Amino acid sequence: MLDEVLSLDSVGGKYGRGHARGARELSADDWFFQSHFTNYPLMPGTLLLECMWQLTGVYVAHFGHRGYCRVSHSGNSRFSREVTPKDGGSSLVTVIEIKKLKTVGDLTVVVADGYTMVGELPVCECSDLRLCFSDAAEAETSPSR
Repeated sequence: MLDEVLSLDSVGGKYGRGHARGARELSADDWFFQSHFTNYPLMPGTLLLECMWQLTGVYVAHFGHRGYCRVSHSGNSRFSREVTPKDGGSSLVTVIEIKKLKTVGDLTVVVADGYTMVGELPVCECSDLRLCFSDAAEAETSPSR
């Protein structure tokens, strides 16, 4: 969902544990506007959350954590504005703030808060986005983990 990563920092941010920023250039012709919803097109909220999860995954991989990635949780989400074809030509900016990054054995868990904006206008925020990374070989043989 993201076109580019604008910044990755392993320190700083709201919690002092790192943060990242990414963007997507919106177009009135984006595929999701064509099918969601008929006669009232807007970007699905799940795709706004996906931007946050993707950026969190890129952050973790950038700093050396590898493995099979799973979304395991999202906390409270709040949507303050719809993203519509009228936003075409604008940037959808996603920011994540790392709250926790812990590795035990072959399992890495990251917890972050995130938000998206169109230009400077808030669109969505979500607390406690959680991703788990584990060894790919073990993940294939242990789906319940």
